[in-house]
Amino acid sequence: MKKIDTNYKPYLPNIRPLGVNYFITIRLKDALPHDIIHQLEAEFTQKKNDIIEEHPDDHQALLHEEVKRFFAKYDQLLDRNPRGACYLKHCDVQRLVKDQLYDMNGRYFDLQAHCVMPNHIHFLIDIADQLEYLNLDPTQPESYQTFLNDTLEKLKGRAAYYSNQALRRRGNFWQQGSYQHHIQDDAEWCNIVNYIMLNPVRAGLARTSSEYEHCYYKYG
Repeated sequence: MKKIDTNYKPYLPNIRPLGVNYFITIRLKDALPHDIIHQLEAEFTQKKNDIIEEHPDDHQALLHEEVKRFFAKYDQLLDRNPRGACYLKHCDVQRLVKDQLYDMNGRYFDLQAHCVMPNHIHFLIDIADQLEYLNLDPTQPESYQTFLNDTLEKLKGRAAYYSNQALRRRGNFWQQGSYQHHIQDDAEWCNIVNYIMLNPVRAGLARTSSEYEHCYYKYG
């Protein structure tokens, strides 16, 4: 198993079967300008097409790495000089958003880690129990993608409703959709826990993850 960064060493449980662990990122509506988003997506699409063309028979691993590089650029932009209203800096909003995560925990997913940043949220979830209850096959992504998408939209909708009330505002709160990354193995799971918990440290919001009260790790 790949070693956790020395600045954060969570206890590592047994990892669930492949296909049920997801790293999710959702961001506020105004966190990134549309032109930057379109530029990133265009660059990724071009790179993806190049990989498929150059490696028609063995491109899956290369695409997986390219997705991670795309996300690294995307997340760096979110953390560097956070744009927009940064509603997630408000104490009431932070609490309300976390309340929705915790309320859905155990019913819609098993929440393993999260971090609430000024303009976005990272969280790691396991949906194995829910797939079993719904008699969905975790080895067939198309059989449960709808469940995952509906769950995330429910979470975003509830969090947006209560946050807008607290802020006395109306309108879209989150950017449409979400970044969803399917965890491949236990080493990647370990890296993502580390990534989530150290996000506020990288962004200069805290010296250690333990100083930042809006991080959570189930096994810590």
